[in-house]
Amino acid sequence: MERRAVLVAVAPAALGDASELLSADFALVPVRTLQEARARLARGGIDAIVSCIHFDDSRMPMLLDEVKHDPRTRDLPFICCRFLPTVLPGLVLHATSQACEALGAQDFIDVFELLGTTGAAATAERLKQCLQRAASSRSLAAGS
Repeated sequence: MERRAVLVAVAPAALGDASELLSADFALVPVRTLQEARARLARGGIDAIVSCIHFDDSRMPMLLDEVKHDPRTRDLPFICCRFLPTVLPGLVLHATSQACEALGAQDFIDVFELLGTTGAAATAERLKQCLQRAASSRSLAAGS
């Protein structure tokens, strides 16, 4: 079975963690900038997107907004994450999570916190399940 292609829009410092957590189950397509993400999405063949709050100098909300307003990509599952430490207080992280969901993200996962509390295997499983749920709901919606 062919692995689903996941666009990974994360800060360079987070790419190692993202790869470790996702590459066993998905074909990763890393991008470093908003322009790279736009170009890669325009070519098609992407099944889902994982982006972190540090992506391209905190441009994750811009990417999310563009993806959800483009008829060619609006149905792609989009998972927002925090992979790296941040100076943002917990309340601001919570508000960021809510903003991501309001913009159309399927979920916001605090990978950094999960790695510290549950470990890599459990964190990878959480990401995998989230992507699979999002892909399943997308398939069901496309079939209706």
